[in-house]
Amino acid sequence: MVDRIQRKRTKGFRQPEKTVYCGRKSVFANPYTITEMKSRKGSGVYLVRNEQTDYCSVPFRREGEAHEHAVYMFKNITYITNEKLKIAIAQLKQDVAEGKILHLSCFCDLDMPCHTDFILELVK
Repeated sequence: MVDRIQRKRTKGFRQPEKTVYCGRKSVFANPYTITEMKSRKGSGVYLVRNEQTDYCSVPFRREGEAHEHAVYMFKNITYITNEKLKIAIAQLKQDVAEGKILHLSCFCDLDMPCHTDFILELVK
């Protein structure tokens, strides 16, 4: 069964075999990024942005809410409008069915909503 793992930048980390990276610079990347804006008092808000379209969300007080919004935008805009992504996900689904792929990876924390979870739903 295919699952999501967290990719890390720590020294010595290696992705397991049969893993596909779904983050930046991949065909599966979510163009909606999360930016934390901190005030002088130290508290901050989170914004969801898309540099390609100049989209910027309303501020979110919790990081998890910003992640949920970024996933929502990926599902309802990026996935619907990007034919190249749909073709890549169809191929990924076939590779998963054949056992060529066992894991999808992203840098998002496993306890946060992530667009890779949506891709997992599509390929299972």
